Amino acid sequence: MSEFRVKIIDSATEDIASSSEEDISIDRDVGVLLKESICDYNILIINLDDIYGYYISNAFFTKGDFVDFLRKPSVILCISGREKHLAAEPISNYDWIPGREHFLVTNKTGKSLAPTDESGRFKEIFISYNWEWKCSFNLSLPVVSPYVSIANNISDQSVALKTNFDKGKVFIIPRPEIDTENSKAYAEFIRVMIDLCKEEIEELAAREKEEPDWVEKYVIVEELELRDEIQKLQSEYQTLLKAHRLFYEMGEALTETVSFVLSAIGFNTQNKENLGTHDIEICEDDLDIIIEVTSCEDNWININKTRQLLDWCRRFERERGSKPKGLLIANHYCNHPPPERDEPFTLPALKQGEAEGFCLMTTEQLYKIFCKFFKDEMNKNEIKKLLSETTGLLKFEG
Repeated sequence: MSEFRVKIIDSATEDIASSSEEDISIDRDVGVLLKESICDYNILIINLDDIYGYYISNAFFTKGDFVDFLRKPSVILCISGREKHLAAEPISNYDWIPGREHFLVTNKTGKSLAPTDESGRFKEIFISYNWEWKCSFNLSLPVVSPYVSIANNISDQSVALKTNFDKGKVFIIPRPEIDTENSKAYAEFIRVMIDLCKEEIEELAAREKEEPDWVEKYVIVEELELRDEIQKLQSEYQTLLKAHRLFYEMGEALTETVSFVLSAIGFNTQNKENLGTHDIEICEDDLDIIIEVTSCEDNWININKTRQLLDWCRRFERERGSKPKGLLIANHYCNHPPPERDEPFTLPALKQGEAEGFCLMTTEQLYKIFCKFFKDEMNKNEIKKLLSETTGLLKFEG
């Protein structure tokens, strides 16, 4: 293959000189990225910390664009980062990746990394650099995943993936441990990645004959409809998989999951955990809800959490002039399956929650409510009424 066209979406990348065999386009400011056909390129390098599913699905590219991109010998190389959800949308910066429904992302950080037997050309790269990963991947799903791990951490969890997709390949690798101000060193790393991607494409091109353009004229309407239906089912399946995290996540990851599920139901949800205030805020035309999300491994939730929620509700009322509904969502005894868990709240917490008009519930109850919504057995307004009218412990068995 004599010509390569490279698209880089990465705010940390400086100009990289093109060789005689390639044409490189760099987009640093993804906020002003113009809509264009990525199919004009055969190497796509994306920093997942710089691009959000909302942009891809609503303003710039669609998931279908990336599927089309891989219908020729091509490579998508993703620099992994934390999974992030847009506050008002049940979509993350990973959801556009072809085959996304076949792996789960867990936000955690670390530096241990060792190549697996599947690492191929990446083995030398993994050995040559120090790494700092911000997430790990779970491939142990009910369906066989086409993704394979090409690098694991010291706990044998995957931190880098690859898959073949149509006539192309997708790689997801962490960012090397390079000082963010050392743009030249990072540019050198990207240069190495481009050369590696070129080798992968040369191999793909030698192995597979590209489908002629005229074959597209013979695609029947039923095929297009089936493609759309598959993408819809994949999205719904991925949403259900993410909701499973309500049973076992803690801390920031649990807050992100609760925010995602409430957004999927249709609430105007804002995740504020990193802003030094309450965890989640729901602002509807007729109702404001202040939410605290809490968890513990082998214990119940005490009065400190209801006091914290009271503080945030009072601050909201002082600043906004209206009294919000307080909602405390707990993942108690999260190291145990739900049937083995004790009561979620201490008696003092229950008494204060009821006295202040708060709704106290568990993540298991939220999951059951979400399942009812998913099966069209409850709608958003019914759920809103249930939460707003509950004082004290929520009575909901699903």
